Amino acid sequence: VQHIDILGDPALKLLEEINEAGFPVIFDTARVPQKYFGPGDSIEFLTEPGKLLKLHTLLPDLKIIAAHGGGVLITDPERKSLIGSGIHIEISTSFNTCDWPVNNYAQSIENLVHLLNNHDQDKLFFGSDSPWRNQKTEIEELVRLHLQGRIRRDQMENIFWKNANRLFDLGLA
Repeated sequence: VQHIDILGDPALKLLEEINEAGFPVIFDTARVPQKYFGPGDSIEFLTEPGKLLKLHTLLPDLKIIAAHGGGVLITDPERKSLIGSGIHIEISTSFNTCDWPVNNYAQSIENLVHLLNNHDQDKLFFGSDSPWRNQKTEIEELVRLHLQGRIRRDQMENIFWKNANRLFDLGLA
């Protein structure tokens, strides 16, 4: 949880400078239950899809990345609001969390496949959320979706490296 309100004045000033410098910014997108808050944590520090969409309206050129497929403990309608929004989406820790509050793995996969097939294909990434999930398992899950014909090979390549290569200008061939 970032310890700032991303829509507050100090954060907006910082985000404007980040935008002017051309850097992307990634947000830990989640709804954390109050019982897990530590000292100094506040609900205003949480970054949910609605806040990201508002930030995107305020700073439309800012390269925003929403972690965890749009958010852990985020409902499917909230997550779907990000589809086609222009916000980048990183999918670590989302194979088993895209179904809140149901907690049904098969539904989570359906929701994730919908996201992967309907969001801007240049704005999807695979990252690491270690130690919360095993990256090897998540890579295998994404490959399995490809082998099942649910996502294409070019989508997988974009998610695994080509999109990051473009966004961060890594120069990989």
